[in-house]
Amino acid sequence: VDWEDLGRDDDGNLWVGDIGDNECGRDDAALLKVREPDPAAGRPATVLATYRYRFPDPPAGCSGRNAEAMFLVGGVPYLIDKAAPSTVYRLPRLDPDGPVTLRRVGELTGGVRNLSGADLSSDHRLLAVDTHTTLYVYQASDPELRGDALVADLIARPPKWTVPLERPGASTPVNVEGVAFAYGGHDLILLAENRDVFTVPAAAYTG
Repeated sequence: VDWEDLGRDDDGNLWVGDIGDNECGRDDAALLKVREPDPAAGRPATVLATYRYRFPDPPAGCSGRNAEAMFLVGGVPYLIDKAAPSTVYRLPRLDPDGPVTLRRVGELTGGVRNLSGADLSSDHRLLAVDTHTTLYVYQASDPELRGDALVADLIARPPKWTVPLERPGASTPVNVEGVAFAYGGHDLILLAENRDVFTVPAAAYTG
């Protein structure tokens, strides 16, 4: 209906976030777990499970919340609503048989709002989130933490790095929708709504 973000777990499965809800009226938002297909095979991907959810705190008059950002920790998906402030939620359990009520984990520190993408580095040290025109990177104080404790630690302090996303001389803004870490490193790959792809080397924001 409104796919917004994509993640990959340690078992090689892709997670598709059907989480967009611009009119805050959906009652069928879901996360799809898919076996990553061979792109050369030309066959449809196999959906392993569909996990539906509800928000515990929808705004007045709404069935849910709009979200465009998702990341995975230990095979568990976390969602960030597209609001101000940005709030992180997770599924308390993975139940394919019926919707579950999300658990609120916390708010991102630093006034970050209206996010359009998120990803966690494979070493759990960095969490990257973006709006359409700005990239924010949070740094863990203890990357050995797991689950909610890791997420709470990552978002407890303002972003370590803030990067404006600009193209000098362009007539339109970058309009970034997705962000992903290169596997095993801290270089970032960004996808814009017009299908432009950008890379942000780690040295460009850490230096």
